[in-house]
Amino acid sequence: MPRTRDRFHDAFLRARPIAMRAAGGRCVKCLVTATEVHHVYGYHDNAAEHLKPLCHPCHNVAPMGEEYWEWERSGPSGAVVVQAYVLAKLRAAYADLSDAEFHALTEQTLAIIARE
Repeated sequence: MPRTRDRFHDAFLRARPIAMRAAGGRCVKCLVTATEVHHVYGYHDNAAEHLKPLCHPCHNVAPMGEEYWEWERSGPSGAVVVQAYVLAKLRAAYADLSDAEFHALTEQTLAIIARE
């Protein structure tokens, strides 16, 4: 019998591409390229309809549970769209970095911006 974590992870790996295809690979909030998938009802729920493709900035602020649906319907906020656009441009400029290196760079950049 597989461990619970393995079972949930396997279910996520099967459902993630379905959710990404359903959204055309775009963030459901701001429509830039999705880089992550949000678990609306927590990591234990891997139903494709409860996995929402998001860009990193939108994923950082996405609420969990029932509040998510209202947040998604409210449309993109200007600051998040600008942040997503800048991150997409940075990713293109730093295409030679690994995902982990790029993530570290963006986290440092966002921390500097937040202090300004």
